[in-house]
Amino acid sequence: EIPVSGGDITIYYNTIEGTLPDDTAPVYIHLGYNGWQNTDDYEMSYAPDVGNGWWRYIYSIPQDAETIDFVFTDLDGNWDNNGGMGLDWHISLSYYWSPFSPNPNDTVSIFLDNVDQGGHIAWTVDAGMGHELPIEEYWPNDSFVEDEYLFTPLIENGANSYTVELGSFLNGDQVINSIKFKVRWDDGSWDEGSNGQVMSYDIYLDYTPTEDDPYVFFISPTPDEGAEVSGPVSFSVVGSAEYVEFWVNGELIETDSSSPFQATWYPDENLFGETTGIVRAIGENGRVTYLFRNFYLLYSIVNEPVPDGTNDGVNIDGNTVIIALYAPYKDYVAIKGSWNSQFVDGELMKLSGDTLWWYQIELEDGAYTYQYNVEGEKNIADPWSKDVTWLDPSGQWESSDYAHAKTAFSVGNDEFVWTDENFVRPEQKDVIIYEMHIGDFNGDPLNTGIFQDVTEKIQEGYFNDLGINTIELMPVNECQGDWSWGYNPSFYMAPESSYGTPDELKELVNTAHEHGISVLFDVVFNHLWGSSPLFQLYQPLNNWNYEDHNYAQCPYFHNEESPWGYKLQHWHEVDGRQYRAWKHISDVILSYVYDYHADGFRFDVTGGIGWGGDENGSSFYADLLDDIDPSFILVAEEDNPYQINNSDFDSGWDWSYHHAIFNNLMGYSSNMWEIQNHLQWWSQNWSEHTQPCNYTVSHDETRIIYEALTYANMNLEEAYKKSKLGAAALFTGTGTPMIYHGQEFGQNSPVSLDPQPLQWENLETPEGVDLYDFFRKLIWLRNNWAVIRGPNLEIIYINNSQKVIGMKRHDDSLGQTVYTVMNFSGDDQTISELPFPYAGTWYEFTEDSELESESGSYTDYTIPGSTSRVYTNFRNWGDEAQAVMVHHIAGWNIVGLPLNVDDASPGSLYPSSVEGTLYGFDGSYYNTGELTAGNGYWLYFNETGDIELNGTSIDQITISLNQGWNLITGITLPVEIEMIGDPEGILVSGTIYGFDGSYFNAAILTPGTGYWAFASADGNITIPSGSRQAKTNSTFVSRTKGANSITLNNQTLYFGLEIPGEEILSYQLPPKPPIGAFDVRFSGDWKYCGDSGVIEVMNTRETLVIEYNVNGGELWELVDENSGIAELQGSGQIKLHGDVSQLELRKSISDVIPKTFVLHPVYPNPFNPVTTIHFTVGQSIGKVVELTIYDINGRLVESLVNKELRPGEYRMKWDGVNQPSGLYIVRLKLGKNEHSQKIMLLK
Repeated sequence: EIPVSGGDITIYYNTIEGTLPDDTAPVYIHLGYNGWQNTDDYEMSYAPDVGNGWWRYIYSIPQDAETIDFVFTDLDGNWDNNGGMGLDWHISLSYYWSPFSPNPNDTVSIFLDNVDQGGHIAWTVDAGMGHELPIEEYWPNDSFVEDEYLFTPLIENGANSYTVELGSFLNGDQVINSIKFKVRWDDGSWDEGSNGQVMSYDIYLDYTPTEDDPYVFFISPTPDEGAEVSGPVSFSVVGSAEYVEFWVNGELIETDSSSPFQATWYPDENLFGETTGIVRAIGENGRVTYLFRNFYLLYSIVNEPVPDGTNDGVNIDGNTVIIALYAPYKDYVAIKGSWNSQFVDGELMKLSGDTLWWYQIELEDGAYTYQYNVEGEKNIADPWSKDVTWLDPSGQWESSDYAHAKTAFSVGNDEFVWTDENFVRPEQKDVIIYEMHIGDFNGDPLNTGIFQDVTEKIQEGYFNDLGINTIELMPVNECQGDWSWGYNPSFYMAPESSYGTPDELKELVNTAHEHGISVLFDVVFNHLWGSSPLFQLYQPLNNWNYEDHNYAQCPYFHNEESPWGYKLQHWHEVDGRQYRAWKHISDVILSYVYDYHADGFRFDVTGGIGWGGDENGSSFYADLLDDIDPSFILVAEEDNPYQINNSDFDSGWDWSYHHAIFNNLMGYSSNMWEIQNHLQWWSQNWSEHTQPCNYTVSHDETRIIYEALTYANMNLEEAYKKSKLGAAALFTGTGTPMIYHGQEFGQNSPVSLDPQPLQWENLETPEGVDLYDFFRKLIWLRNNWAVIRGPNLEIIYINNSQKVIGMKRHDDSLGQTVYTVMNFSGDDQTISELPFPYAGTWYEFTEDSELESESGSYTDYTIPGSTSRVYTNFRNWGDEAQAVMVHHIAGWNIVGLPLNVDDASPGSLYPSSVEGTLYGFDGSYYNTGELTAGNGYWLYFNETGDIELNGTSIDQITISLNQGWNLITGITLPVEIEMIGDPEGILVSGTIYGFDGSYFNAAILTPGTGYWAFASADGNITIPSGSRQAKTNSTFVSRTKGANSITLNNQTLYFGLEIPGEEILSYQLPPKPPIGAFDVRFSGDWKYCGDSGVIEVMNTRETLVIEYNVNGGELWELVDENSGIAELQGSGQIKLHGDVSQLELRKSISDVIPKTFVLHPVYPNPFNPVTTIHFTVGQSIGKVVELTIYDINGRLVESLVNKELRPGEYRMKWDGVNQPSGLYIVRLKLGKNEHSQKIMLLK
């Protein structure tokens, strides 16, 4: 029927074919016209005369109607999605087609009247697998593909009228149910309704045979629609036709030309479920009749071992894809993939043993999605998904329905390229955490924040300027819907889709590392949400009651109610039963570590996860991470020091600290003793000063500004003062400090799960800028005064009535003292005698002023209300005149220029030096008459002494290095080696040497002193006075610790060492000093040797004092051509007299037979895929040596040795190329003696 204005139109809907629930009754049509005018919901009438599931509604078309707009619903939140191509249907009264319900033999003509330009129709077809492009046989002339539509030109059909012809549709390769089209005009615009919506139109085919069509009918399989059958399946039809084709799932099975027409289908072993057999009967006149027979193909499980090395989830090797799911007690599990959508129920997975379902297929390069069909009851995504598509059926909105989530993966895509190989994490004492929520970070109230917003802020240098070296991302795991804090996780491994893609999250981390910033991930392992596929795997359909979960068969969840979501069972074994949530969480952790280069984690609700030592719970996961890399930054949401002290966690969220500071800031408490107890980390029973993760505000608390304004009766000025006071306590105290994003510029918002966009506009106000500068300065102070990052703390003043407390931070070895005085009262307080750490001049940092303390106190000291004052024992900020004291020894020294000066000649700077002895180095020594900042120089003094240099401070300097050895110097401030910025990674670890009469490895660049540094290539380094984020790779763990050593006149060499090739440059020595200095080294400029080496001596002394320390009962020999051979064993001293220029050190021949049974450290570890196992066998006559590899579950992976071995050193290579990534255990056994090590295979 062609609708006309003023006429009637009958609209039909089928609940079986549509997306509304099959049992919907009644169905409603949400209907309007001319762009949804006069819209209302109308109840449709049941139409059993049409067929099962059919409903109809007769609509009287208004006279002024141009389009009819409608959609179907059950008024209970469910809507039909119109084949996934938009939510709406539209019928145009100016557009029509004939025949209205075409037969596949027909050519359908589409007419567009009352239009003012031509264009194209953009169309797709539905052949049972969603809308897709028509096959090329169906393309009219001059058609082309664009954006997944076929564009076919409109043909002019008179004035203001166009037409296009489609069809016929007779190819068995694509038996279509409907055509969907929209119109793009010649000017590039789309045909739209009055509300601006692009209009789509649907043409439905009618497969009822006409009088001229061949007549055939089914004999088998079974005459009943939907009957259950087993393979092979016999098809038989009778009737009149030239010949008959039999099709199943888009494949031609057989052709028969005589009645009865017959064929047999042999389905693949993984096929089952609802299937449609299609008969294509061709008559003598060329017309075609289609018959359809729906049946249910019964399943048969194939039991077959899973290929070696298969991990949970999707495994991709080239174009081979294996998907695996651990789901014991399931009757069957099938894969419903984007590549096999012709199978309504998916393809059956094979069963390995009685627990692991797996499926293998070869796929072309491209992007794919899949779900698991679990026993025909529900479709779920993969719990091990690393990427998820989770949209409602329209494809327009993030969904909360677990059935809408699909696992996404790609084959043949380019891997993300990491460029962070030179990044080194900060040590725990240096960590400053910035907690952030991705969704709020951009400050846009209309658009959720994304990963790219944070990446751009990092690139702008925001965090570097603030001094932050660690950002902590609130959970970024995939959650239902498009907004969440992330503590309702559904997929642990997949990043939240509304934030961006996995690669965009990697880009965020990579960019952070390039800017010297570590990234922590907040992880929520206590519980999962009900939409999680891991929970749905054993949860009854449409049931959310935790008590009804199938705990008897589920290996993942704990049968205990949780305040949040559903609780996981983190113990490996309970009451003799094995659980597997630990495996899932371990895989999640490894994904963060290796896929996203995580630097650490904040574990949410660790008490809920439980504490079971290194074997179970939170501490098990911390142990796992510590085994991989002890430098991970591990934070627990736990303020019980016992758990932190007795696990591998580095720190715990100190809620008590927050409450003590926050309540005193707001005036809810007036207890300085409480503050003292929380400033003194040991008072809370922490073992290390870095263990309390201290904060005044986190995501769980109301902002200081909001609390002060809303509940504490303060004005804005007072609120900002309270924020500054809290920051002073935080950044000059001990612990690991953390702030919550926006705290630094006065974010004013309550604690709420609703969006709280950051108020970046505060940085355009004087108050916001002032607060930001205060935070930035305090962080600078913490980064540049090592005493603040140390453990020493003493409360030297406390007055509870005045609410004033004074905190001293002092370290003799650093020569640094910081004294923070804090007034928690809202009123000014005058203290009659305020004690200071000692008498002298004190420099106030926040106000940049000075104070003179006589006799270690200050009389009538006044401190404003809600204010802090931070005093230091010297001033090292700003560009005012500075003085630096430089110590030198008699003889040669390496010196530098730590200040900006007018006269940089050695005579002006170092007047007691010997004229003409200033030497620089550019590959060889050269004499010079002037010092340049950043360069080091040799300079000779006749006597030991101290020299004061005066000038203006150098706060930061960039130094150009040449490949090889370079002489460098620091800045006005002492700088720890790990604060050297080395973005190109050219500094070789362990090669920064000072000289105090002999060479030593330096830990700090002392102002005025020069140092050697070795560069692997030309490039630049930066010695910052500010943030510690731009760290160098010179953080170095020496292999000389505990090694055999020989010390000659205070310069130490090492022997009996094996150094891996990639580390060998770290054990070279700088060029020899000028003639007249003392120096010893192994020939070739090394400070170590293996089993023998020649020691070269530069010696002007009459007596050479040699001290040695030999470990493990070894016997060594020291050979002097003048004194003969001296045996070295244990510890001792030797004195050699006369001119000694060369010595030989060698292992005694009598000591070659090992006396011990040792498994040495495996190297490399982690490795990919080959590592070397080094072990020593002592006297072992008659005993078998066993060297074996086990996986983390204790299963034997490989036996490398199982036989008697002669005493000696052995090295065995193990190739894990055929094993999955993960932890393994190396076990070495000799009789009752056994050694083992954990190793990590990475891929």
